[in-house]
Amino acid sequence: MDRIGGAYKRLAYFSILLISLILVVAFNVDSLKLVHDISSDSTLRQTLVAEAGRVNDPNISPNQVKTVLDELGASIGWGQAITNCRF
Repeated sequence: MDRIGGAYKRLAYFSILLISLILVVAFNVDSLKLVHDISSDSTLRQTLVAEAGRVNDPNISPNQVKTVLDELGASIGWGQAITNCRF
């Protein structure tokens, strides 16, 4: 029974890792910049906390959530990455 439990833990771990990597790439989340910005800017941190309560509303549309994130300057999305890319 212990071997089955260990196998399940490994499968769950790698499944969560794979799903999180897919989401990070799909949404272009710069987690290091996001953590740095939130930890160093108290105004941004307080605004994010306030907006999190508002965005949690089930009647809000995805476009409204994107608008809020754009207003806050969050490092989420492909918009800035594609326009600032130089080869």
